[in-house]
Amino acid sequence: MAASREALIVFAKFPRPGEVKTRLAASVGNVQAAAFYKHCAEAVIGELASLASTTLYVFFSRGDDEAEVAAWLAPLELANMRLVPQLQEPNLGARMQHALQYALNCGHQRVAIVGTDVPDLSSTVVASALHCLDTYQAVFGPAEDGGYYLLALNTLPSGLFQGISWSTSSVLAANVANAQRLGLKVAPLSTLEALLDIDTLPDLQRWCTLKQQQQSEQPLQNRESRLLDAALCASACATIPAAQ
Repeated sequence: MAASREALIVFAKFPRPGEVKTRLAASVGNVQAAAFYKHCAEAVIGELASLASTTLYVFFSRGDDEAEVAAWLAPLELANMRLVPQLQEPNLGARMQHALQYALNCGHQRVAIVGTDVPDLSSTVVASALHCLDTYQAVFGPAEDGGYYLLALNTLPSGLFQGISWSTSSVLAANVANAQRLGLKVAPLSTLEALLDIDTLPDLQRWCTLKQQQQSEQPLQNRESRLLDAALCASACATIPAAQ
């Protein structure tokens, strides 16, 4: 069977307490952080799978058992999903390069890779990024913290992710500079809306406030409502700093 023209990649870990969302867990505890991660990952994966005529690759952590990950995601009933182990390499850039090259080697012409910690990521945003590859070779979805939540490509030069200090506010700027240095035609950063990714308690609390405001204006979809409930539950468990 011929490969679909477009592919989507998401990196995911089994939502085991103590192994996911560790920065958030420092404030809300391992169990609540893992519960929020589980709902957020399921929401993102379910949203991506709704895009027609695409193949969804879930690259799971090398520390996870494939059968365990498959059982976790089975209730989503995603016929277009494929599970693939991540490269056994601590550097995120190397793992991203491997995953993107894997999809291109499978015959897909356009590939987008996204994170699981951006609860407002929609299929509309992803479809827009893929459509922009008619004109550009690289499209970044900027995150509000200086990173990015999405990268869509139709070509993959070596060295695209070299020299990047991950988990810093310079990630997006550094990766755009790499892409331009390697000769890629990069879409303007205003092409896709900036979204909030959730790594810390302040991120979580801000997102909850925004969603509650939205909910007061119009009902949330079931998936959004469940995610908000999990976020509020985690936020309520936040450690209260001792009085000085």
